[in-house]
Amino acid sequence: MNIKRKSKRKIFITTLLSMIIYILSLNEINALVKLDKNLKIQIIATSNLNGKFTAYEYSKNMNVDGGLTQISTLIKEEMDNNKNTVIIDNGDSIQGNYSNLFSEDKENPMILAMNKIGYDVLNLGEGELNLGIDKVNSFKNQSQNKVNIICSNLYKNGERVFDGYAIKELDNNIKVAIIGIVLPEIEKKYDNKLNGCTLKNPIDEVGIVIDEIKSKGGADLYILSANISVREEKNSDENLIRKIAERYDNISAIVIGDECEIEEVEKINNAIVIKPNSNGESIGKIEISLEKIDNEYKIVNEESEIIPTASVREDEELTEEVKSYHERLVIDATKKIGVLDKDLVEKDNIKGIPQSIVSDQGLTDFINEVQLYYSRKQLEELDIDVDNIYHVSAANIFESTSNIEEGNITKADIYNIYGNDNNLSTIKITGKQLKKLMEWSVAIYNKFQEGDLTISLNEKRKIYQYYMFDGISYEINISNDINDRIENLIFEKDKKEVKDDDTVYLAINNLSSKSIIDSEINSVFHGESYEKICDTSNYRISAIRDLIFDYIINVNNGEIKRNVDENWKLTGVKYDNEKREVAMRLINEEKLKIMKSSDEKNPIIKSITWDDVIEVSDKTIDIIAFNDFHGSLQEGDKSIGAAKLLTLIKEKQSLKSDDYDSFIVSTGDVYGGAPISTLTYGKAVSEFLKEMDLIVSSIGIHEFDLGIDKMKAWQREGEFSFLAANIVDKESKNPISWIEPYSVIESNGLKIGVIGVTTPEIVSRIKDENIENLEFISPESVINKYAKKLKEEEKVNAVVVLGYLEAIQNKITDKVEGEATELAKSIYNVDAIITGSNGKYISGSVNNIPIVEAAGNGEGLSNLKFTFNVEGKLLNVEGISEKICKTDEKIIANDNMERIIKSYEEELSDILLEKIAYLDRDLDYDKDNGLTYIGMVIAESLRRIANTDIVLIDGREITGGLEQGEVTVEDLYTIVPYDNELVTINLTGEEIKNIIEDKIKLNDNECVQFAGINVYYDESREIGKRVTSIKLTNGTSLDMNRSYKVLISDFMLSSKTENSVANNEEVMENNINIRNSIMELWKNEGINFEVENLLVVEESQCYNYINKDEEKYYSKGSIEESKGINEKLPITGGVNSIYIIISANIIMISGMCIKKKRLK
Repeated sequence: MNIKRKSKRKIFITTLLSMIIYILSLNEINALVKLDKNLKIQIIATSNLNGKFTAYEYSKNMNVDGGLTQISTLIKEEMDNNKNTVIIDNGDSIQGNYSNLFSEDKENPMILAMNKIGYDVLNLGEGELNLGIDKVNSFKNQSQNKVNIICSNLYKNGERVFDGYAIKELDNNIKVAIIGIVLPEIEKKYDNKLNGCTLKNPIDEVGIVIDEIKSKGGADLYILSANISVREEKNSDENLIRKIAERYDNISAIVIGDECEIEEVEKINNAIVIKPNSNGESIGKIEISLEKIDNEYKIVNEESEIIPTASVREDEELTEEVKSYHERLVIDATKKIGVLDKDLVEKDNIKGIPQSIVSDQGLTDFINEVQLYYSRKQLEELDIDVDNIYHVSAANIFESTSNIEEGNITKADIYNIYGNDNNLSTIKITGKQLKKLMEWSVAIYNKFQEGDLTISLNEKRKIYQYYMFDGISYEINISNDINDRIENLIFEKDKKEVKDDDTVYLAINNLSSKSIIDSEINSVFHGESYEKICDTSNYRISAIRDLIFDYIINVNNGEIKRNVDENWKLTGVKYDNEKREVAMRLINEEKLKIMKSSDEKNPIIKSITWDDVIEVSDKTIDIIAFNDFHGSLQEGDKSIGAAKLLTLIKEKQSLKSDDYDSFIVSTGDVYGGAPISTLTYGKAVSEFLKEMDLIVSSIGIHEFDLGIDKMKAWQREGEFSFLAANIVDKESKNPISWIEPYSVIESNGLKIGVIGVTTPEIVSRIKDENIENLEFISPESVINKYAKKLKEEEKVNAVVVLGYLEAIQNKITDKVEGEATELAKSIYNVDAIITGSNGKYISGSVNNIPIVEAAGNGEGLSNLKFTFNVEGKLLNVEGISEKICKTDEKIIANDNMERIIKSYEEELSDILLEKIAYLDRDLDYDKDNGLTYIGMVIAESLRRIANTDIVLIDGREITGGLEQGEVTVEDLYTIVPYDNELVTINLTGEEIKNIIEDKIKLNDNECVQFAGINVYYDESREIGKRVTSIKLTNGTSLDMNRSYKVLISDFMLSSKTENSVANNEEVMENNINIRNSIMELWKNEGINFEVENLLVVEESQCYNYINKDEEKYYSKGSIEESKGINEKLPITGGVNSIYIIISANIIMISGMCIKKKRLK
């Protein structure tokens, strides 16, 4: 039985494996068929490597990205993905980066590296031909036929000097033909190096080569490697690349050099054109997908990309291979050849605008000095009396940043200023021709326009095309049109004006003389003849760079002095110097960017104007505000304390600059509340305000607690101003003499007007004697009045309302509501509002006016960030409110403020640290919880003190709770901070009910705190009818018609609301301070906690008070159920039990299923 089972299993497995093998075989066959039909080919290209065989720039003696060691890594990665790859270098790659050191070596490191990498083709460029045909032949021999050196349009005696093309065969016998061309214009430049070779028209030559290839069997793809630069294209008035691509449909890809005026990747006709960056900063990659259709491969897809070498690791194997070359260069480049006394080029006055093109500098003067010296030597050898001729030199810089710095001069420094192997030529021209050459040169400057704050250069010209002359003095008036800019042209020799028929011997590099002066198509001299006198090609030293070496070492004995003759200057520039200073500062601070050419070789192609300055020259002023501080000098649970708060403010103030400043303001209720503030009558707070440089404050309710005289004293002591535009003299209706309606803050040429207002609502909560003769009028009218005045007369840049105003922000919708909101809808010329009074975070906007407020007691700060442009136009106002008490541990307290607070603590310690009673439990306080435990305990304490039936206390009179432990005087000052007094009043039951109806706010600190009664409250009813029953502590209901003795505070008495007691005539003032009376009671009798079940909320989201040990103060209940209320616990918002049961059943059933499966 078991044997049969095993046999069947073997048969099954064998059959399955056979099927898999069969399927895989089919797939393999299909893949091979498909491979024969489809092929993806990639072309990797580099161009203008300029001698970068490693990622190192020897003229600067530093590592830089780019070079064949990094390129090798990229090519290896690409070839790992696709072996069907053609690797092309487009030329201008052998010469440069100090590579002439290897000119006599048997093997050039660039050829060595290209061989190692596996380049297929090196197309000849200007840089290779400049070295001469013999040197190129040497490179060909070094390549050992691994790298095909090609150039289709270079001929001698009717035959090509080098192969015109190369063919590489890939998989499926795909043949890729690479055709090379170079611009014929360079023949004029290097005729002495080309040994009789000529360059033919590349457009025609490409067609000839294609025909040749076709005659030998043809190719599947034709690639063109074109060493063409933009400058020659412009001179020839042709775009050879476009003409070739449009004429020959079968060219699929073209590689061009980095100076060609074509995008990095572009499609012309059927050809993708790709332009790798110079100096090995990137490679170009083209992917061409082929499909065999009717026995012929067709292109079905093309993709291309530029891949940068930045941060690419160098190929370790290749790096080791060229290591000896690298080390030789470093040693030679760092070899000291002399000493320089000062930088040849001064630091740019405007960052990014080379000083060399703004004014005469030592660099070009030094090169001209060298050129004149060796030109003179050659002329003297020709028996020309140099002292009796006009001898002039023209020198250029090759990079806008070229310079030699003070100190030791190395060979690398010279390569840095003169990297090219140009020779020195001396030609004989006329004064008229000299002017033409100079006019051509200074055409690099854009015409100066009214309003320009900087110069700018022609985007189509290169920095190396600008020549500075010596042997003459001249001015360049760039406000004139091109060809009319050279003025006051005078020979320095005899101070005579240069005449058209004067004879001038001009020393200039041979490349310039051939490409600019000799150009057949666009000669500067327009075909006029001139005489070539001599050049250094056959001199003992040929290259200008080597002449500089010789001049430093052998002529000047290694000592060079910066010598600037200031023989030329720019004119025609009429700057607004004040605006220019602003522009210069912003550019130098890199806040204003100058526009460079796309290749970044031309440093500034557009002048900076005032419009550019306006766009970026923002100035910022921060108005930092705190509110409802209530004298919170000491650090507490929600207050970081004055010392740390001052640190934050000082940090902001320390950032002051020409475009930034900050100012501190307050919205009121700064004084009173905390122990030190109360006991020092605000003096300690004034010291804090003085330390922080408070500018202004609006007036809150508690500023009036100690009367007007104190408020006047606080202004003097704190060195700030109270602002209240809407508090006026009751009789005259004029502003109060000691209160300003507004203030103007000035900084960095900007002005911000600040209007102070105080809500008229506080009148109902202030003792009459403290606001005698004062009237609080509507803020709206005065704000509009003063805002208009500030904008029109004071010419302020922005207006802020600083208001002790009521506002609140919905946490869900972010909508701001309240008094400040209504105000924002009806005021004009106001840019922002800072509010205070609630001590709650607000950061919103109404009617496009930002409104901010922070939490009180130093818990947070609000900030208005005003951004202006340079003309003072307000660009933006951003308002934020930030909670800072959470980060207080990271803030270091201000030393001076800390000392001030400690001195007050020590001075008041005998009072503050006196023990009152011991507390065996916490008395919690939550200002957002309505009726609080601490509030009811205090109310009950006051009822016992005054022996009254009922006590009613406004919740805002209590500001904190107590923790278990010793209770001190300081604790009492903290939780009952205000010096309110007790008042006894007779009220009917109806009046009591109305007051409670009005004052019960279950989620607000205004909620009335009471004792002596139990209140039954139905929140589901309409407002005014929510109190369903009130019972006295003996269980009897409150008689609506009977009069009761009620104890309240004078603060509550003054609260003039609809159901207030303010007009009650049966008032008996006890002159008993609430805090002091509680202190005495607790000292003598301890603290009483019998305050259970004072409020029963029937249908509400809040809960009835249970007992002293419960975390929640309320639970749902009804009048009938109130006796057993302790048995009914609140729903706390946890998971519904039915969901728990359902979830448990699901889990149980799932478990059973799993178990059954396992049992099976």
